[in-house]
Amino acid sequence: MKVNILYNFKKGAWGGGNQFLKALKDNLEHKNLYEDNPKYADLFLVNCDKKTFLDYYLKAYTLRKKGCPVFLRIDGPVFFRVKNKFIDSAIIHFANITNCNCIFQSYWTRNEMNNVKLCKNSNTVIYNAPNPKIFSPDKENNDSKKIKIIATSWSGNYYSKGFDIYEYLDNKLDFQKYEMTFVGNSPLKFNNIKHIKALDSINLSRELKKNDIFITASIDDSCSNSLIEAICSGLPAVVKNSGGHPELIQKGGEVFDSSDDVIEKLEKVSSQRNEYKDNLPIFKIESASNDYYHFMINNKNNKEVETYKFIFFAIQIEIYKIYTKIKGYVTKLFNYWHR
Repeated sequence: MKVNILYNFKKGAWGGGNQFLKALKDNLEHKNLYEDNPKYADLFLVNCDKKTFLDYYLKAYTLRKKGCPVFLRIDGPVFFRVKNKFIDSAIIHFANITNCNCIFQSYWTRNEMNNVKLCKNSNTVIYNAPNPKIFSPDKENNDSKKIKIIATSWSGNYYSKGFDIYEYLDNKLDFQKYEMTFVGNSPLKFNNIKHIKALDSINLSRELKKNDIFITASIDDSCSNSLIEAICSGLPAVVKNSGGHPELIQKGGEVFDSSDDVIEKLEKVSSQRNEYKDNLPIFKIESASNDYYHFMINNKNNKEVETYKFIFFAIQIEIYKIYTKIKGYVTKLFNYWHR
């Protein structure tokens, strides 16, 4: 049986979900378990970030109505970022009324989503993993006497990606002892931190290998792909005590709460880098791919779709889409007149 992923894949530098799904697709193709044409696929995976869910929920419903097994990869909770529980609740409600089984990216995600609305169907937790041909622990020589720290983020959202912490480090970190690089899109102009624009996976991997410690200050990330890429590149990590970060690093780094203790945790990891490196967790796309495939094979759901509930659900979703579009136009108009 072959898998098709309902997702609009992006080339080049893009968000973590896109990068993981490309790695998953490549691995399934390598094992001859992926089908590009949905007409010939047997199992379907929908990535449930906000945009993809709104774009593909009707397609997913149609497939379920035909009796095809459809699985939802839960990319939430969204409400922590946009302060709106509607989408999170809608995704789980959709799973319940169409009898789609769910794959969560972390235990934190599953707990938080179930607090919004309980998933009644079979579900599991499978962590992300990168392409091992790109992200591996082959270390480049660090010819600097300074300890090199790196942070990465495709998104430039000041609050959710922790730029308040990076701004603090830019002003307070001892740059006689450390070098720090930020790779990605930034709303800040740094004074001491070196800024490199967003890179594709191959060039990002090369940049990671030049460094000694990875730091992420992002908030409420379910399963940070950038963190996993850094870990798989052999970097111990210092992570914000938020989202799935603590369960991902295990004993391969330290957790900080705020600007009050972030430098202390960087000092601790820098002084014991080898010990932390020896305890880095392992994330393999081969294992993740096998786990996805086996879960889908073993949890094919033939229960009927609750059509009357779906019709009411679809009306709500379409009203929400119209509302958000109008809201976007009004916001643009307001900003235009007040610039």
